[in-house]
Amino acid sequence: MRVRDIIHRDGPRLRLSLAPGEGGHGPLIRLSDPGRPGSRSILLDLYGAELLVGFLMSARLSAVGELADECCNGDYPLMMRLCAVGGSVRIELDQLGEGLPIAGKLWDRLYAELQLNLAHGRNLAASGRPGFMLSQSRRLLH
Repeated sequence: MRVRDIIHRDGPRLRLSLAPGEGGHGPLIRLSDPGRPGSRSILLDLYGAELLVGFLMSARLSAVGELADECCNGDYPLMMRLCAVGGSVRIELDQLGEGLPIAGKLWDRLYAELQLNLAHGRNLAASGRPGFMLSQSRRLLH
């Protein structure tokens, strides 16, 4: 499993992990907030991760109200929405009623980490072998 913790000095955090899928599914990327105990994770297949990458870039180039919600209807359904809450901008991810807010302060690092996970995930899907060291965990301060 490849694990990365994105931690902003002002508090927001996000954990990404990439692992081989189970039961015939391809590689899965799990997003979670390690600072919210008991919060559910959002699962992304490679299709969902690519959509989130595009949505992150669109959100960076848009103002709230200018970007339509994006829906992923793959094996792991996901709704993405650009929101403004309390004067700060964030993306709300919703998967089957479970939400995960992603603070604007984390978007750039998340974009980069998703690109790396997509490359590793494609390699894993094609070869069946991870191109990364298993149980490799790193903290990324932003």
